[in-house]
Amino acid sequence: MKETQYITTADLMADGWTRASISRILGGPDEMEQYTWRRKHFVRHLYSIDRVASKAAELKQWQQQRDERQAKADTAQARRVARFARKYSSWTAALPDACKFLFDLNRYAKHDSCTGPHRDEIYGLKGDLVELLYKHGYCTDCYLHTTELPAKECWTCDGDGYHWSGEECRKCGGTGIYLPPKTLVFVCFRFAVGGIAYCWHQPKETVLFEFRVPSEESTFVLTEEEKPVSLALGNFAEAKDLLRWIIEQAHQEPVEVAA
Repeated sequence: MKETQYITTADLMADGWTRASISRILGGPDEMEQYTWRRKHFVRHLYSIDRVASKAAELKQWQQQRDERQAKADTAQARRVARFARKYSSWTAALPDACKFLFDLNRYAKHDSCTGPHRDEIYGLKGDLVELLYKHGYCTDCYLHTTELPAKECWTCDGDGYHWSGEECRKCGGTGIYLPPKTLVFVCFRFAVGGIAYCWHQPKETVLFEFRVPSEESTFVLTEEEKPVSLALGNFAEAKDLLRWIIEQAHQEPVEVAA
């Protein structure tokens, strides 16, 4: 009887598979193998090489459809960029709309439905626009905000420091604490754009440009509350493209704005 041979997720991805295509075409693994690395326990997903080979045609079709979707997205993006150039006389004229978009995008980044890559993209655009607004005189106030995060209880031992067997928890070293208390420092920027006031926080370590802090430091409570978003999901791509367009235009043709 022929012995079944398996391939790992990493091997699949090296052969052109993605996590999305693996989930869509192969579904769950054929076997799961436990292993230990640096005293931590993991599970490796294994897929039958024969089953993977039998799905080659489906993978090729999926890749073609993905490429077609990307081509359509690129075309749509090009149309949006051309529309921005016709609609706005300059990148500064587009700032009021861009700030309204960013207001909603920044809120959406805190929603559970926002994926990690999407969140990173939003925060990257936010950081670029905040710097742009600050350097071109739209900032009305700037100060530091600090917040204290309490210690996080170890989820492995439920904060007891020991397992039910009496063995010391390796995750927390018997302390029951997974992460110690932490102080976070944010730079709070206030802007006035198009007659509307905006207030955006940036982790201090991510602010890589020089800024002045004329107001006194204060404390605040960091919340992960999901606030309502008025921007429709179908308009997210346009919102992000407008932010990118403004940033690119500003870097090419810097414009002085009167304070």
